[in-house]
Amino acid sequence: MKWLNKTIMAVAALCVMAPWNQAGAVSGTTDMTINFPEIVYLHYVPYLELTFTGSDEVFKENDAKDKQSLADKVEFDAQMQPSDLGVGGKTINLAVVVHNVWAVRGITKNGEIRVVPKLDEKKGVDTNGGQSAAYMDKLEVVYGSNRGDVIDVPAPGLGYKNAVKGDIAFNLDIEKVTRAGAHKGFKYTITATPTP
Repeated sequence: MKWLNKTIMAVAALCVMAPWNQAGAVSGTTDMTINFPEIVYLHYVPYLELTFTGSDEVFKENDAKDKQSLADKVEFDAQMQPSDLGVGGKTINLAVVVHNVWAVRGITKNGEIRVVPKLDEKKGVDTNGGQSAAYMDKLEVVYGSNRGDVIDVPAPGLGYKNAVKGDIAFNLDIEKVTRAGAHKGFKYTITATPTP
């Protein structure tokens, strides 16, 4: 048994002194590339209801004079002509802007997202018989000072807190509006794509 212990100690001593037992540290560095696809998220309002408020107004026009012969039945004419005061006077086209109705976020190759509006239905008819109508045209999208029927906005990444928010602008023709109340039928579409 003594010889076995001596043998084990001799082998252990050789292992400690053997140069092939001394391992060095080695390392390697890897260059890595990660490819992301183009991704565009569009946020939009699926139903939009706009309500105008207003009040009745009185407009004082010119004084009038008329002469007629004295008779049993007499008709005078003040010949009053309505002036162009008030809404719908000089113009029946209202320039309307609706803020914060769409937003985009995403990642694109050139760092921009293209936003395009399309007017699907421009006529809105009152819900009480359809005789009163309003018309929408010249729909544009707006982001800051950037405005048009096609605009490019910065791609802010995928974080929702960084989403780029925008507006719409349009003309509203109210010449044929004769009834108060809801006028339904307007419809528009916003499309967002990576800017080519």
